[in-house]
Amino acid sequence: SIARAGGTVIGVGRSAMDDTAQKVAAAGGRFEAVAADLGDPAKAAAMLDRVWDESGPVDGLVNNAGIIRRADAVELTE
Repeated sequence: SIARAGGTVIGVGRSAMDDTAQKVAAAGGRFEAVAADLGDPAKAAAMLDRVWDESGPVDGLVNNAGIIRRADAVELTE
């Protein structure tokens, strides 16, 4: 994992990430928590620009967020 390799994990979300931070630290990595609501594309883009400016290029992405909404994909907004 990134943490075991000594890398930095940047967590982005609306809720506390204390458990993740502890697990990353225990594995030897560094964790940065970024509070953001990704429901607004403009705010999401601004958050990514800020993270890039502060931490450098992002080498990987895990998208682990979502909602349950029963509808065809073409009926959902961005």
